[in-house]
Amino acid sequence: MAVAPAPRFAQGSLAKALLDPVAPAPRRFDVHRNTVMSSLSRALAEGFPSIETLVGHEFFAAMAAVFVRQCPPSHPVLLAYGAGFAGFLEGFGPVAHLPYLADVARLDGLRRRAWHAADVPALDAASLAAEPLETLAGRRIALHPSVGVLGSPHPALTLWAAQNGDEDGLPAPVLWSAETAVLWRNGSGIRAERGDAALLALLADARRSPTLGVLLAAEDDQAATVRAQALAHALRDGLLVDAVALDKALAGVPDATLFDAFLPPFPTAFHDETSP
Repeated sequence: MAVAPAPRFAQGSLAKALLDPVAPAPRRFDVHRNTVMSSLSRALAEGFPSIETLVGHEFFAAMAAVFVRQCPPSHPVLLAYGAGFAGFLEGFGPVAHLPYLADVARLDGLRRRAWHAADVPALDAASLAAEPLETLAGRRIALHPSVGVLGSPHPALTLWAAQNGDEDGLPAPVLWSAETAVLWRNGSGIRAERGDAALLALLADARRSPTLGVLLAAEDDQAATVRAQALAHALRDGLLVDAVALDKALAGVPDATLFDAFLPPFPTAFHDETSP
């Protein structure tokens, strides 16, 4: 009795079958499905450890499986996988009672982006003071490539810090108020803090790589003082770089914008009002 030949499967159908447990596939294909699902779910957990801590390992694994099937990787670099996870959380029914979860995930994403940002020396007050006065105002300034800003109607930064070893600085109980977080790479570590309105406005303007003269322009003496103090804050924390140096650094980095998919929209207002 002749044995029927094994069915042939196109490469495209096999790729889809990896994420579809009911799709037709060759014998023993489940081992490959399990490996792919496990690898992608683990990559997601490693990229969003704060979320796994908040919801628990088992729930996260189940949630990750749903996300992986809906949003498979579009790039071979798994470190960049999960840029759509925060948006997914906003529409995922089982966590609808945790509306802050998406913004905590965005902070995890900003941390990942900060780690992989180009290495550009930060500007400081001393380097600007050494600049000849005749050229100082025309020097172009930009944000450090690791800087990310998140405006949240929830205490996302406070909750994120609680999952990342910063419990000592937490108020008890947590004040349920909106927060604007500024996160960046500082030397060999990641820093995150609440930003005030003056710093937020300065960082928003610095995104356009203005000259120092334009960045410090103000309507009156009071506004000029506020802007100068914000600049001093940004220089102290290493939030600004020379725009020309940044352009040169990014030109030499393959896929320099790969992690920019984790950037949320820059907030248009300072979040400082109490949430309902």
